[in-house]
Amino acid sequence: MNNPKEISSALVSKGAVLTLLDKDVQVLVGHWEWLDEHRVFYFEAGASDEFGGHLLEFDFVNAVHALGVAFFKKESEMIAYLAPIAESVNESDCAAYEKTFREWQHTGPELADFIHQVKQQLEN
Repeated sequence: MNNPKEISSALVSKGAVLTLLDKDVQVLVGHWEWLDEHRVFYFEAGASDEFGGHLLEFDFVNAVHALGVAFFKKESEMIAYLAPIAESVNESDCAAYEKTFREWQHTGPELADFIHQVKQQLEN
């Protein structure tokens, strides 16, 4: 599997962290949706308000085997990296991220309509 869309979706379904390199932030992803070839909408696991929804805009994407997906601006500057929880955070934080993701698997579906509304607001 070398398709970034398939790999990123598979990673998120098992628990993945998006590291935003330009902001030095790590986000546990609860919802991941490709909008087109250069944009992804994502919603943070554990979030319950509109501030949990974000657009990731990029020029180029590259799958790193099944280990992760790198997102670039201008084909050279990596702006974000999506990878499994265990590969993204330090060992002391891993259990907390995994717990939040397990909880999200139960609460996230209840927010599906709300997440869709947030996505529509960000697209406009």
